[in-house]
Amino acid sequence: MVSFWSTMGLCIRSIETANVWQILPYGSCSLTIFLFILILLRSAFKPIKAIKKAGVAGIIGGWGMVVAFSGGGYSIQTTTGANARFLFALAPFFAAISGWSILRESVRKST
Repeated sequence: MVSFWSTMGLCIRSIETANVWQILPYGSCSLTIFLFILILLRSAFKPIKAIKKAGVAGIIGGWGMVVAFSGGGYSIQTTTGANARFLFALAPFFAAISGWSILRESVRKST
């Protein structure tokens, strides 16, 4: 998944005539198909059951993916790819700080 995500900047920058809101639907459809195949294989060919089992957490996670994918595409087109990738790389640190401050989870020293 990470390897596909890392090529997004190159793909978006190589398209000269379309803006990000014209590009995102195609990328979203591709990502949806890829994730469905992944769920299909990991759920022993019972994807609907696996999707229902995810429940509210799955819905929230899905919307998080929508926001992340949209924001990632928009950021790559409006700023340099290096700046966008730097902020993406900081996401785990923000997650650890948020988990520590909001959820009171302990953060391991290795993190």
